[in-house]
Amino acid sequence: MHGAAFSVTVQPLTERQTSYTAESFEPICQTFKNDQVIVARPNSYKSVADLVAAAKAKTGGLNYGSPGLGTIPHLSMAELSQISKTEFNHVPFKGPAEAIQMAHAGQIEFSVVPLTAAANSGLVMPGLFAEKRNSSIPDVPTVKEQGFDVAPLSIGGLLAPKGLPGDIKKKLEAACITAKESEPFQRIVKSTFQPSDYFADSAGFAANLNKDVSDKRRLLTALGMVKN
Repeated sequence: MHGAAFSVTVQPLTERQTSYTAESFEPICQTFKNDQVIVARPNSYKSVADLVAAAKAKTGGLNYGSPGLGTIPHLSMAELSQISKTEFNHVPFKGPAEAIQMAHAGQIEFSVVPLTAAANSGLVMPGLFAEKRNSSIPDVPTVKEQGFDVAPLSIGGLLAPKGLPGDIKKKLEAACITAKESEPFQRIVKSTFQPSDYFADSAGFAANLNKDVSDKRRLLTALGMVKN
């Protein structure tokens, strides 16, 4: 299958009906990495420190939107809340478009959404949840470089059933390289604002998945969201 790692790193931990885990699959290649970004109305917050200070100063804290409970944007803010020791009020919406719209309208102070959704929103971006800056928005600093060590993974790629024969896996890995270097794929990479390290081979994808499962389990456990 090809899709977001969320379905094998978060859903098996939070949804009782999920009968598989990340270990049920063989990573073939990582084909995308979606950075998450904080968005707010112009002339509001210039940095993550501004958000933290405003939340601590305001009775009841600041309200922020996300595409939904348990999504990567929500978990990003939950981790920032822990690290900064600051209370933020989560307002889940049906998707990033609604979260952006409500921030535009001033119904909430800010939102956290995928960069692909925020790029042309007209909102300012006080911080990017990533290990390093995204070349598509080079002037937007990461949350991490602003002193808050939060850079959650939001990755995806090609997965096969566990136990896939080695020769077939090699053919699929080779096909990944061919597809990655094709002009149509590179157009998609550019249009979706992929960071420079969006791609990984099978070993790299497996390492990223293992780290993601570990990080998400720790955070979801702290939030009381892991299924019994």
